[in-house]
Amino acid sequence: MSPWLNIAEHAGTVPNVHSHRGETRCQLPRSDAWLSIDRRHAELLACSRTPFGIPKAKVILSLRDSPDAWWKSFENTLGRMQTLSFLLTTLPLPSIRLLIRTGYTFGQHRLDKLYGGPLDPDGYNRHNDWVRSVVPREELLEFNVKEGWEPLCKFLDVPVPHIPFPHTNDTAAVSMHLKKARALGLVSWAAIFGCAGATWYWYRIGGFFG
Repeated sequence: MSPWLNIAEHAGTVPNVHSHRGETRCQLPRSDAWLSIDRRHAELLACSRTPFGIPKAKVILSLRDSPDAWWKSFENTLGRMQTLSFLLTTLPLPSIRLLIRTGYTFGQHRLDKLYGGPLDPDGYNRHNDWVRSVVPREELLEFNVKEGWEPLCKFLDVPVPHIPFPHTNDTAAVSMHLKKARALGLVSWAAIFGCAGATWYWYRIGGFFG
């Protein structure tokens, strides 16, 4: 079980926080559970200038063309994971179950509290407004991937790479991964029912008792 998931579900331990607080630069915003887990870090975590647990961190706010464009993209990708058919089809796959549980946990425990409402097109603006309210302007880049390397590299003070800007996590790519997960789930269900059927048949013909 992921220690980050335990923390988000308010089931984390002090070792969870001690061993993972150095990785907050690549994680979602801090969990309120941290404050109850270890009061020694309350001052750092409560500081409005350190919403991600790192003082003076550079924060990149990813923008879309509009809230409706973001919502359409979400519904066509991650939103499909919330459908009953996907949940039932992929139920035998531990990695997918963990992914769905993680998304549900952060959605239930974090988004409503952070942004004052559920995940919807308006939530896009609430999220952006929240980030702008807690990150100093000089440490924040509002970035649309259509802008390419230059604003990103300038903000991070690194050279511009001589390779095209990557576009790999698009709707088509995510849809392909979801289809593969469904297919693997169906194969797993077939194996489960196949083994159950063979066991029942073997039992019926007296195979277990000679």
